Amino acid sequence: MQPKKWVIDNLSEYAVSNDNHSINSREVVAEAFAEYNHNPQPREVARRIGEAIEQALEKYRKGK
Repeated sequence: MQPKKWVIDNLSEYAVSNDNHSINSREVVAEAFAEYNHNPQPREVARRIGEAIEQALEKYRKGK
């Protein structure tokens, strides 16, 4: 499966809907984190990205 199709099917079309139809990694992270925070049952990719962000924030808050 093409990466763009995978992102569309598993997260968001918005993350690839730009002028050159490439994957926008910032939008992928933003869409995933929004789903993770606002959906009581986020899809796996959103959950994994959301958990990774939370872990990174926890380390940052602890000064590591």
